[in-house]
Amino acid sequence: MWLVPPTHDGQAPGQLFVMFHGQGGEPADLLWLARTLQAQWPGAAIMALRAPYPAGASEAEGRQWFVADELNADELAGQVAAGLPPLLKLIRRVQAQWQIAPAATALFGLGQGGLVALELSAADHALAGRVIAFSAGYASLPQAAAPETSVHLLHGAEDDVVPPSSSQDAYDRIQELEGDATLDILPDIGHELNVALVTRAIERLRTHVPLHIWQSALMSARQSS
Repeated sequence: MWLVPPTHDGQAPGQLFVMFHGQGGEPADLLWLARTLQAQWPGAAIMALRAPYPAGASEAEGRQWFVADELNADELAGQVAAGLPPLLKLIRRVQAQWQIAPAATALFGLGQGGLVALELSAADHALAGRVIAFSAGYASLPQAAAPETSVHLLHGAEDDVVPPSSSQDAYDRIQELEGDATLDILPDIGHELNVALVTRAIERLRTHVPLHIWQSALMSARQSS
C-alpha cells in the first residue's frame, strides 16, 4: 500500500521508506507517520506493507506478521525467518523499479513490525541504510552487524507488551558486534507510536552520522597524515 506514491510530485523518489504496522494493525494506521515523514522528506516514496495473518477471528482485529502464541524462542525465530523471503523480494523489486539504492532506503516498524524490520536487515545487510524500530527487538539476536546500516531503537519505558529490555538487548548486541545503533527509551510512554518517539526518531535520522562514514573519514585522515 503506497501512502506516498513514487510519482506523487512528478519526479522519481529520492528515498524509499518501507513501513510495517504492529500486531492487530493495518497499513492505514501508519498514515499519520507517513505524513509526518513526508513533511520532513518530501522526495521520499512511502509504502506500508500488510501482515499476512489475521490477528483475530474478524478483520476488525487487524493483522499480524507472525503467530507467537505458545511458541518457544526457536520456533518464533523460525516462523519469522520463513516469512522474510517474500518481503525481501518485494523491497528489492521496488528498489530496482525506481532505482533507489539501499543507502536511500529506510525500514520503519512498530512492535511485531519493528521486529520484522530488524530481522530483514539482519537477513540482508545490503537491504537498507537505516532501520527505525519502535517498541521492538530481534526474534534471534544477530551474529553479525550490517556494516552500512544504522539501527535506531526507540521504546516507551512503560511498555507492558514488549519490554524495553528487548530494545536494550538489541542495542547491546549491535554494539558488541561493533555495528551502528542508537537507543532511546523515553519515560511515561507505553506500547504505542507516540509523538515523542516519532520526534526523537526524526532527530536521529536528521543528525546521526553513520558509523561507516565516520570510520571512512578517520581512515582517510590517517592516510593523509
